[in-house]
Amino acid sequence: IPFDMCRGCGGCVANCPNNAMQLLGYTDDQITVQLSGILSNGLDEKIIGFICYECGYASSDLAGAERFNYPENIHLVTLPCLGRISAIHILKAFELGAKGVCLIGCMPGRCQYNPENTAKDNVELAKSILESIDGELSEKIQLYNFCGAKSHDFARSMNEFTKRVLGE
Repeated sequence: IPFDMCRGCGGCVANCPNNAMQLLGYTDDQITVQLSGILSNGLDEKIIGFICYECGYASSDLAGAERFNYPENIHLVTLPCLGRISAIHILKAFELGAKGVCLIGCMPGRCQYNPENTAKDNVELAKSILESIDGELSEKIQLYNFCGAKSHDFARSMNEFTKRVLGE
């Protein structure tokens, strides 16, 4: 993509085979530091939720406004687009102690940045890597796609995912 056509989603950064670029404010180091901070203290059973600023965040924000409850051990890491998250970020979350990782974004074909939804490919890659290491961990990754107005779906899905990850 020519530089003047950049939309700021980070999809090219997450999928660059040479790690030759970064997205200002969402560098690999910044994402890792944020994960380290979340996972280094407090509850032992933390779940990381990578969430896009558009539909994903809108559904979580509306869930809060409507007072729908979801587990407090889900910690959301906001991004311009899920395309910014590579399989390495998912694996890093587990390495740092996350019990589960979910990605929460726009409906397929509805993302203003990345209609191809490369997040799905990165989730599948992370699952296949974890499958070879520990098959149980590969079941603790989930990609969710929400319409921003579906706050009930967001809360229900987070509750179900937490129960599945923690074996409740």
